[in-house]
Amino acid sequence: MNITDPLVLRSDVILVPVADLPAEVRGKFEYDEGDYTLSRRHGRLPSQVIDGETAALLALFRTPRTIVDAVLVNSRDLKKDPEAWLDELLPHIGTFLTNSVLVAAGSEEEREIAPSLADGRQAGDWTIVHCVSLIEDSEIYRVRGGARDAALKIARRAMPFEPSLFGNEALVLERLWRTDDPVRPSPGQAGLPVPRLYDRGSLDGRPYLVIEWCPGMDAGTASSHRRHARPSMLDLVCGIAEAYAALHERGVLHGDVHPRNVFVADDGAVRLIDFGFGTIAGETPRVGRGGMYQFFEPEYLAAQHRGIELPASPAGEQYALAALLYLMITGNHYVEFRAERVEMIRQAETEAPLPFAQRDLPPWPEIEAILARALSKDPAQRFPGMRAFADALRAVRDAANAELLATPLCDDAAPFLETALQAFARGGAMFESGYIEAPVASINYGSAGAAVGLLRIAEARRDPALLALADVWRSRAFRDRGKPDAYYNETLELKSATLGTITPYHTESGLHAAAALIAHARGDLVALDAALEGFIRAASLPCENLDLTLGKSAVLLGATLLLEMVDDERLRRFGDATLAAIWGELDGHPPIAHDAPDTYLGIAHGWSGYMYAALRWCAASSTPLPASLPRRLDEFIALGVRRGRATYWRRQVGGHPQDVTTGWCNGTAGHVFLFTAAHDALGEERLLRIASEAAMHAAEETLYNADLCCGTAGRAYAMLNVYKHTGDGAWLSRARLLANHAASYRGEIARTNSLWKGEMGVAVLLADIQSPENARMPFFE
Repeated sequence: MNITDPLVLRSDVILVPVADLPAEVRGKFEYDEGDYTLSRRHGRLPSQVIDGETAALLALFRTPRTIVDAVLVNSRDLKKDPEAWLDELLPHIGTFLTNSVLVAAGSEEEREIAPSLADGRQAGDWTIVHCVSLIEDSEIYRVRGGARDAALKIARRAMPFEPSLFGNEALVLERLWRTDDPVRPSPGQAGLPVPRLYDRGSLDGRPYLVIEWCPGMDAGTASSHRRHARPSMLDLVCGIAEAYAALHERGVLHGDVHPRNVFVADDGAVRLIDFGFGTIAGETPRVGRGGMYQFFEPEYLAAQHRGIELPASPAGEQYALAALLYLMITGNHYVEFRAERVEMIRQAETEAPLPFAQRDLPPWPEIEAILARALSKDPAQRFPGMRAFADALRAVRDAANAELLATPLCDDAAPFLETALQAFARGGAMFESGYIEAPVASINYGSAGAAVGLLRIAEARRDPALLALADVWRSRAFRDRGKPDAYYNETLELKSATLGTITPYHTESGLHAAAALIAHARGDLVALDAALEGFIRAASLPCENLDLTLGKSAVLLGATLLLEMVDDERLRRFGDATLAAIWGELDGHPPIAHDAPDTYLGIAHGWSGYMYAALRWCAASSTPLPASLPRRLDEFIALGVRRGRATYWRRQVGGHPQDVTTGWCNGTAGHVFLFTAAHDALGEERLLRIASEAAMHAAEETLYNADLCCGTAGRAYAMLNVYKHTGDGAWLSRARLLANHAASYRGEIARTNSLWKGEMGVAVLLADIQSPENARMPFFE
């Protein structure tokens, strides 16, 4: 390019007035009034601040023109001497040319960077699927060769394969996967945290590598999904530290530590990518350093400021990794870096890592101390090696796991349970007042719920006095069943049009179901027969709703609970007919992903509940599963989102990605029961794994209310369910943690003393958890 030729501002250049930036961004750098920031959409260089006069000059190059022409126009607008202004601007223009901000008009560089390889094109034995990354000097494509997916990394211009970064990366990857090196024997390839090199070559003179495809997300994205859940975050940072330790033990330094070079698979497996700056002592040439200033060790920055380029070192890479882990855990860099390079270097050399509390996070002393040591300004004060750094992190995780396994019930648990029992016993406040606010009789909100809850506590404690008390509350429910406020509250969201007429959770069928359960426990066969007859009669009223708390799936689950207690032909006929009606309608639905966008997925009101009720009925009655149920289960599984060791589902098919809950009714606690029931029916180990992943989501998310329906009591029962299926004591400990929250909760309660929305459900949990192998969520398990 001739300096006198017309130039043009590259199309991916972005000029933004500093005044338009958010205040927190402006606070990171020095600027004057009228300054602009300059950046490139596909460039590697960081943004820079330029004055308004220079920005005005660059804006002139939106249309092609020579430097002289642009300076003449700009000087006239600014009322400056053109010759003196040109002399002042030439160094800046040279920088803009070097950084490809200004390029030759009509050249390839003028246009917005676009993929150079079309989908479907061949590169050796590989077929291009699509472009996944695009920057000024390289492109990355997903490719397929036979049955294998891979990543094709190719330069954007022709160059020799050696000694380019492509050649260096190939050398490092080949060395890492060698198993026959007598001079530098490998510790083994099992669990090696780097992709395999499948192929290398040139296409139209451009070097390329074909590397094993690494599914998942970069470390920055992966950490953002775990920041609220410290156990999951601790697993992630330990996995990344272990990956770097394994690399160093093989004599390799990565040389380019930053979040986008660490990939985390859905199962939490870590892969380190982009080894263009990787080094093997005595085997690779000096290739400089990659990375970002916020991760560089202070000794490297100080040397670079003096014009000396230090090579990567184990101690320096430890510092960079600690800076990365701090960013992942807190969402911020370890100091409040300014944007100017000189000031950033000074901060790295002198400022200590900020405590987590100053990042608006709870303190984490053990982790903060480890990161502070690895971020020591003196390399000699850091850990003696990456393995020691990783071991220190793992020791914190092991201690946390040991503490989890030793979790006891809190001091509030026993008094909570006894206070609840005293309130419902003769002479207690609830016994005297009864349920005042409608609905007063139902299982969810009224006296039938007290009866079911007391029955469950009586069973857990083997206490005949509590069984008798449960029967008293059952009689109260029947006393009130004809009242206008027995089942509905038309002034609240508990209207008859919403709750329907058949569900045992909200209507008369539930009173008969509770009566049957209590009659069976008391050995009263006459009362049991009458209660079964009453349940079937009340549950047979017309209903179009299918869901598990308001509709046909609710009465199917109620019939299941009764059939598990007593084999009755009337129940069998009723249950089989109800199952056929439900699945006859469901078989007319499209695939779940294409169902109506307001379709619920949870256990209480959606697909999870439909399948759970069917699985439970078929197990109790030895009826074959609906033929389409396994397919529907797979459709449901496909909608799950895997994040680390947890999986979750949106509340609705077309819901917002953040519309996710942990409760029993619409969230992952309810899904746990679906997948353990599916595992019991189908015997597939993957279903128990998915149940555990759903339970992990329910265990680690934010704790809010305490009830069975939406709160920590229901989530605790999900943990107990997984514990009963796996025998893993960690699930029992998680159940205790959630039960402790429920027992200590002092926030707003939706329905005082109700089974599903109030203290009675928590009391049942606190009794049940004393014998966790026998725990059963009331009127559900």
